[in-house]
Amino acid sequence: MRPLVALTAAALVVRAAALAATWNTGCVYDECFYTELATRLAAGEGFRPHARHFWPPGYIAFLAAHLALGGSLVLAKVSQVLLSTLLVPLAWGVGREAAAPWGDAIARRAAVAAAALVAFHPTLVAYSHYLWSETLFLPLFTGALLLVLAAARDRRPGRAAAAGLLLGAASLIKVLPVYLAPLLAGWLVLRPGPRPWRLRAALLLLGCTFAVIAPWTARNLAVHGRLVLVETTTGKNLVRGNNPVAPANWDWGADRNTRGVLPRTGCDQSDLIELNACLTRHGLLQILTHPGRFAGRVGTKLADLFTPNSFLVRHIRRGEYGDWPPAAAAAAVVGVALFQVALMALALVGWSHGPSSPARSLFGLVVIYVMAVHVITFAMSRFRLPLEPLLAAGAALALAAPARVLQDIRWSRRRWLTLALFVALACAWVARAGGLFYEVPPGAPFPELGGGPGD
Repeated sequence: MRPLVALTAAALVVRAAALAATWNTGCVYDECFYTELATRLAAGEGFRPHARHFWPPGYIAFLAAHLALGGSLVLAKVSQVLLSTLLVPLAWGVGREAAAPWGDAIARRAAVAAAALVAFHPTLVAYSHYLWSETLFLPLFTGALLLVLAAARDRRPGRAAAAGLLLGAASLIKVLPVYLAPLLAGWLVLRPGPRPWRLRAALLLLGCTFAVIAPWTARNLAVHGRLVLVETTTGKNLVRGNNPVAPANWDWGADRNTRGVLPRTGCDQSDLIELNACLTRHGLLQILTHPGRFAGRVGTKLADLFTPNSFLVRHIRRGEYGDWPPAAAAAAVVGVALFQVALMALALVGWSHGPSSPARSLFGLVVIYVMAVHVITFAMSRFRLPLEPLLAAGAALALAAPARVLQDIRWSRRRWLTLALFVALACAWVARAGGLFYEVPPGAPFPELGGGPGD
């Protein structure tokens, strides 16, 4: 356990130092809106819509609680440093689960490698001092996946229930897990073991997930008189990802911006729930009536999901961390990008040629689900963050037992699939390499965001 303690302590020091160095960094776009909504909630105004949409309440409530306690968002950033550090032991657990079939010795090495990759992951370190919801979301989501694995391994339904509670809490921060929960329940049903246990674990997972969400859903029903499970941004995301003027790069929004397309849908209902329903119908209709256009954008969306770009890169490019010499800024950007590229490449090799295990099938399901969601809507580098601990575990397999991985590459027929996927990833990286040095004047809005709060 000494390596875990040392890596956790190192991660805490790195994140605390990053927070100290960025103490006066201003908010950027959604950070500012989160702050505004949290301030209004802390002042007793309740949960307010943003840009004619209801966001999930979890992160807004998280910030509002810190404002109520200390009157400053600095306290929230301190909490985020601790939450981000918590990812290190969680990654340790994911790495151990992934390598377990290869024996304890390799599993320990994989755990160390996964924890180290998360501890010093540049983008995860940066997000610990950004006011974005991912830092609160990631420990809940990763912890839930670990509990699902533990439930399947030990056949303890209580762990499935605990996984459901964490998934429900994560769903109130980002809606992504809501529709994943039934898939995870199905995965549990298909595991080996007595059928009554499998069904009980699946039902507990689903029941506890929606039990956490239910009070918020009931509140929405009481306040608005309509069923709103968590939020009302689904329609907007469908329209922005499937309209005729979508950009060639969602991560930057370069050349064409999607923010002006919503008024052109004809959905102008004053009732926000009806507006979301109208936008959802319009977005789905765009997919159904233009299947060729939809299929043609799959590559673009996946390139934006797996781009080496990130908010950290854009903060460096915008001068949010100070006026660095151009050579230093370029070196930092390249270093961040190469770390992400190496992580994804090693993860592909590790998961493809590591041991067959429940972890591989579960995490494969999660990766496919995340990809599918963003193919249906649209993708940006920020949307990849839920996968980062899983990528670290896959990379750890390649680092912990390179001889075994190379032997499998040599003899397994999967090597051709691995090669094809690597070529696809390389194409995405090359296509988005120019975005690493996209020129943004200091103080200008991020191009991907269009420069304004409204749609």
